[in-house]
Amino acid sequence: MGNPSEDSELSSETSRQTDQSIGSDATTNDEQQSQESITDRVKDAGLSFKEIIASLADKAKTITEEKTQTLKDKSAENISPTRRNAHDIQALGTTVQDVITVFEETMTHIGEQDHDQQEQLLNGYKRLLEEQISVIRSRLNLIKRL
Repeated sequence: MGNPSEDSELSSETSRQTDQSIGSDATTNDEQQSQESITDRVKDAGLSFKEIIASLADKAKTITEEKTQTLKDKSAENISPTRRNAHDIQALGTTVQDVITVFEETMTHIGEQDHDQQEQLLNGYKRLLEEQISVIRSRLNLIKRL
């Protein structure tokens, strides 16, 4: 064994290192908790910010849709009746194309018949179209009442 004063110094040195280590561990734990707390706060702030942005985007989308509809309505009011009719027909899309095609094919078929037969077919076709117009008017009136 060594000198008692050397043993005492060694013991003191070891004790100091242990105290520093314990103090260092306590500081490290406090720093870790502080960093975790800061990290949690940053995450919360990020989520809140994300929610605010999403809310603003939804509100902007709603406002844009409302303004677009308002502008469409105003522009529809300022359009001449002929252009409005063309716009309404265009809105029907391919359905109108199908109706036009059937009409043209029917007229072509009627045109291929002899004169007397054409007159009868055209009168019958006219009555058919008048009935369809009557159905359309009835549906329009029903829709207006609802």
